[in-house]
Amino acid sequence: MAFLDELRDFCAKVQVAPEDDGGLLDVAAILGDPEPDTLVYCCGPAGLLDAVEWRCASWPSGALRVERFSAGDQTVDPARDRPFEVELRPLGSGPRCGGRSSLAVPPGTSASRTLWTTSSVTPAGST
Repeated sequence: MAFLDELRDFCAKVQVAPEDDGGLLDVAAILGDPEPDTLVYCCGPAGLLDAVEWRCASWPSGALRVERFSAGDQTVDPARDRPFEVELRPLGSGPRCGGRSSLAVPPGTSASRTLWTTSSVTPAGST
């Protein structure tokens, strides 16, 4: 589990609850009712964020801050969805992406997804 060692310093204030050990979180029980100046910072998968947003919908404005792992659903104007090319450069002495110096990205996909599906190199943010 990422950052578990770093979180040990805060063990009195941090509860780790892996879904595979205990099932889904009881968001209502964890959050309770807001007290004055309550701030909730939440990041995680869409299902968790949706549950937290639903639970906090009646809370004071600004009481909830979320960070999503993805941009969510994006509607793209088909007239503007065109192919494009990305220039690839190795970091330091790292390998080129499959020996290529550029990547053609077709309409209807992202540069990250195209790199993921056409290369053995893992795109940033995908680990």
